Amino acid sequence: MRSSKRFPKALLILLTALHLCGCASTNPTPSEPAGSPQIALTAADLQTTAQAPVAIALGTEAVCSITAGGSYLLSGSLNGSIVIDAGQQVVHLILDNVSVSAPTGPALEVISAGHLILTLPKDTESSFRDSGKYPVNTESDGCIYSTCDLTVNGEGALNVSGFFKDAIHTKDTLKILSDRCFVQAKRDGLHGNDGVAVRCRDLTVQCERNGIYSTKTGKSARGNVEVLDTAGSVIGGQYAISCAADLYVAKSDLHVAGVYDRLQVAGSSYVEEGSLPNG
Repeated sequence: MRSSKRFPKALLILLTALHLCGCASTNPTPSEPAGSPQIALTAADLQTTAQAPVAIALGTEAVCSITAGGSYLLSGSLNGSIVIDAGQQVVHLILDNVSVSAPTGPALEVISAGHLILTLPKDTESSFRDSGKYPVNTESDGCIYSTCDLTVNGEGALNVSGFFKDAIHTKDTLKILSDRCFVQAKRDGLHGNDGVAVRCRDLTVQCERNGIYSTKTGKSARGNVEVLDTAGSVIGGQYAISCAADLYVAKSDLHVAGVYDRLQVAGSSYVEEGSLPNG
């Protein structure tokens, strides 16, 4: 079940404004960015199973701490948070109908890791939500917040509600490769500083700033936003998609709308005809 918690009036005002403005804008002039898509998928990104994962039943403690790399099978509900501090090791969490509600701070926070993979098994639905209360001067600003590459994969569903700022935010690259993903946020929906790659059969993003957002440039493909084989909708209070480098959208049926504009692209843009239908 998707989150039933309601946002304040600001989101309702946003949705009304989108309706009144007709959500119409002009796509950037298509031009094929060299080598698109440029964000590579690794074997770790596609890993959905694990041999003998460590089983963790949530709910026994307010904070579930993971301090070593490896694979973990999580189940149950937690009124608290999951905190990962594993150095540069890869952490793979397999989510078996997990529900996490954080009374303060992120629901899932990566302090350190080499790569975090969240797997959603078939016929499962996992949910994360934070509150509007975070520690003063905290760097963490998302319901799911990571300092490393973050990948979401699998045939299940993920619901994320960011009532403080972002829904999902990583300081590195964010890859959404799952079957279903629903996010709502007070600020940004899917925020990957170094880039965002989306391949999602059923994607819904509702937020008060940018739906899909990247901020950094420099290295090859850094700051790109790439959307392939994705259907659904992205609604942003500023832009639906805002990227610091190149935008690549193909083989998709994604309805996007923003109060400022549908797209904001600092680099080159390639949007395959029909991938971002108007209206």
